[in-house]
Amino acid sequence: MAVNNQEVREATSFLFQVVIPDFAIWMDMLSNQQLKKLPLTEAIHRKGINCRHLGRVRHSSKNEVARRILLTEVT
Repeated sequence: MAVNNQEVREATSFLFQVVIPDFAIWMDMLSNQQLKKLPLTEAIHRKGINCRHLGRVRHSSKNEVARRILLTEVT
């Protein structure tokens, strides 16, 4: 059981420290037009990110259009 718990902690840490920030950087590099056409739910799921972590993606994002789109999706 302790081994499983450690693996879950490591996977969660990797998600929060690597996967989510990388996805936010990728979103920040898209043009505003690309962002507006992005199938967001499909894109995050392809990267292994659950919708409940959209707030973390938004927190990592610097692009105001991306942040607005993420906030709209969260609400």
